[in-house]
Amino acid sequence: MGDTVLKEFANILKSHTRKIDTVGRWGGEEFMIICPKSDLEGTITLANSLKDKIASYPFSSGTQKTASFGVTIYQKDEAIHTVIKRADDALYNAKENGRNRV
Repeated sequence: MGDTVLKEFANILKSHTRKIDTVGRWGGEEFMIICPKSDLEGTITLANSLKDKIASYPFSSGTQKTASFGVTIYQKDEAIHTVIKRADDALYNAKENGRNRV
């Protein structure tokens, strides 16, 4: 059942992002979405929309699921591991502040 829920979750992300966005699984139960040509405000709006869609989706497991999101944007000449670290820190901050947050 866990694999089915992960697939359903991934399908929600893929079907509600733009064609130029890249959605991928980033270990365990984490996903990463790369949103080129988007600013911080647009990315936060997307994350909030995805969070709401996930919370209202009728998963086949019969249980409600929620999602927390960490959002950041790439800074010029920044190393990719730095961007990922900031996004990861933001994700854990969202989780620590009550989950189901951006």
